[in-house]
Parts: sequence; C-alpha cells; structure tokens
Amino acid sequence: MSTDKALIWAKDNYFAARATIHMTVALMDGTQVNVFGCHLPALYAAQASRVAYVSALQAWAQGFASPRLIGGDFNDSPGTSPIVAMTQQYNDAWAIGGSGTGYTHTHDGVTLVTRIDYWFSDKGGAEALTSVKVVGRLTDSDHLAVVATYAVPSKPASTETALMDDRFGSFVSSNWPYGVFTGTQDSTIPLTVNGGFQIGALKESTTGARYNGVSSPTYDLSHDGSAYVQLAHPPNTATTAYAMFAAGSDGSNFYRWYESGNALVAEKRVAGTKTALVNLPYDSTADQFLRIRCQYNTSSGVNEVVFETAPNNGGVPGPFTVRHREPWDSHVAATAMRFELKAGTSTAVISPGTVAWDNFHVASNTK
Repeated sequence: MSTDKALIWAKDNYFAARATIHMTVALMDGTQVNVFGCHLPALYAAQASRVAYVSALQAWAQGFASPRLIGGDFNDSPGTSPIVAMTQQYNDAWAIGGSGTGYTHTHDGVTLVTRIDYWFSDKGGAEALTSVKVVGRLTDSDHLAVVATYAVPSKPASTETALMDDRFGSFVSSNWPYGVFTGTQDSTIPLTVNGGFQIGALKESTTGARYNGVSSPTYDLSHDGSAYVQLAHPPNTATTAYAMFAAGSDGSNFYRWYESGNALVAEKRVAGTKTALVNLPYDSTADQFLRIRCQYNTSSGVNEVVFETAPNNGGVPGPFTVRHREPWDSHVAATAMRFELKAGTSTAVISPGTVAWDNFHVASNTK
C-alpha cells in the first residue's frame, strides 16, 4: 500500500548504519497493518550498537499506528540486552507460540546453533499470533526463515460525523469568516474561488512577511477529530514560497503542515515556541492531501496529534500514511480548533507562483 525507510546509525565492523524498511499493508476489509523489516549490526562486539538500533527502531515505529509487526535478523539470542529491550514493547512470536528451540542460524552450514531471527508484535495491538514456524534449507542460506501468522480484527465500521465540508464551488463566507491567525496578513494578495481556493499570484521580490488566507470558526476535535485539505497546486517549488495548513486554538498554539522549497514539513507552535516535527521531500502525488488528526491512544490513555498525507483519489483522499505522531499538547485546545489556509513569502522571492487549496473536510470520530 505504501513503503518508506529509515537509516539507523549503529556501527559494526561492516557498516556505519543500516536501514529499516516499513510497509503499510491494507487487508481485504481496509484494515491497515504496519510491518517493518530490519537487519541489526553483526558480531558479538557490536551488541551495544544493537541496543542503540533497537532504541531508534522502537522510537521510529512508534510514529505508526498499531498493529505493528517487526521482523528480521537481530543478530542476538533471547535474553541478551537487545532482545530484552525489544520485548519491553513487543511480543516475541516464538516465545509465545513456538515449539522447540526455534534455532535459525548455523556457523558451519550443517548444525543450527542459535535463534537470532524473530517476528515481534506490539503489545498494545489487537493482533493475535495463530502460528509460528521455522522453514527453509541450509543449502540456500546460513539462516532459516521464521514465518508467523497473525489474526487481525476487522476495523470497526466508520462512525465519522462531518462537521464541515467545502469543495470550493463558491466562497461560503460562514465556512471561512476570518483572516489568518498564525501571523500577519497582506490583504492585497488576491483570493479567488473557481473550483478551488486560490491564493495569489504571491508577492514577487517583496521583503518582509507577505501572506494572505482565511480561517474557520472553531470545531471540537477532542473526540478523534480530524481535518484534511488538498494542496491542489503548490507554490513554485524551486523557491521558498509557502503553502500552509494550520489547526490551532490561537496564534501561539497550533499544529501545521507546510510546503516550501520542495519540502513538506510538519511543525507545532506551543506557548509561542515553534518546533519542526518532521521534514520530508515533497511528493506532489503522494502528498496531495494533508491531514491533522487528534487520536485517542488506547495503550497510553492520552490523545495524540497525528500528521498524515494521502494521494488524490478523484477529489477525496486515498489511503493515508502516518508521517508523525506524538502526545497532544494541552496548550492547543482540541475542543476549540480553528483551521487556516494561507500562502505567501517571508523574504523576497522571484516567481513564487500561486497556491490552490481544495476539498477541505473536518470531522469527529475519524477512523
């Protein structure tokens, strides 16, 4: 369904860093499972590097929704520091459902002597292990494969309640009664609606902050609420012109997606302090829709802010991919959220272009 990767810096005698691969897999009913494949640093002397790898892997994987499955060559046996650290958050499939030693690795090509290959499932997930086995032939590799089967419950039927939906066939002033709230506003930058909400042309070769846009009334996102919008046309991606979609309670407390210079950035401003949360290469196909979601985490018992992107599927989002999540900051009042669509420049820019937003949607009880 979607894939990405992370490079984890954990040195051994062969490499300074190794990659972890992530896939979001959609089951027949649309339920999404996040699957990770990894290969940890090798040899006994690199055990500290394997501990560091596990810590970084767990932190990265935490940014994706449950259920999460992690499999690969961990280059260490059960009971060692890296595996103990892994089992603090994840269940070892063989320890739960395996029979026998579960050995997967040979040194001489004949005798299996260690179990260093694993499947793990997150302890907070709803998936249940149904079987696990070791398969393969030593004539093909010095490792045998571990095959685990999990039962994943169907996702509950959607009970989403739409709070506002704007396709921008015309400008509905009650949907957007206010100007920007995350900074200053230059009302001389044109705002037009013609099958989309267009901002610009943006100010060219003009110093200082030059932004224009609109913002909505307040909505309650505290009950698994979310808002998304389509960035139908970004500014000139060869420049530092900005397209910005914000969700917040006021100008000092908000979450925001923005595109600038062919980068897509998620950030927060809390108590007046701005922090970048994730910086991605902008993909005008995969990142057509930008979503900010307030999601209750049943494992931790707290709300989280979730930043997601999705491709365009005929004017509605395709499958969303989680780009970042973290605990929701109480400074941002989830019960009274405003949404802002704006664009502009912060410095003098040649040919900044125009920005077009479309298909805005805000809802509660989002799945």
